Amino acid sequence: MVPDFTKSEKRFVRQVANLAWDRLLRKSLVRIASALGRMDAGTATAFDVDDAIHKYHAGPSRQLHNEFSTNKPWHSVCNAYIDGILTDDDFVDAPDGIRKELAQIFSIHCKINGIDPATLANADG
Repeated sequence: MVPDFTKSEKRFVRQVANLAWDRLLRKSLVRIASALGRMDAGTATAFDVDDAIHKYHAGPSRQLHNEFSTNKPWHSVCNAYIDGILTDDDFVDAPDGIRKELAQIFSIHCKINGIDPATLANADG
């Protein structure tokens, strides 16, 4: 269930969703950069780079777009936080309602999965 956030809270959620999206895109684009590097080194062809771009566009790029381009990105933000893509530092300026809801989601996730929150990067969540 998506909390009933205020306009400013929704704006903050969109802001951190975009941050997570950017971080995940950057990680995915490394494969294309690697293919370009191999082409420059002469160990790959332009066709290899084209194939890497096609796979990126059909795979990670599309998945991330579908995940983060929704008009209600709260679940994507929670998943990014749980996965360590977003950290506590990204929520320093978050409205109290956001931090409260995120801590609740994080606690439920840990409980359901039998995880000791202290062992995770976002343990202070």
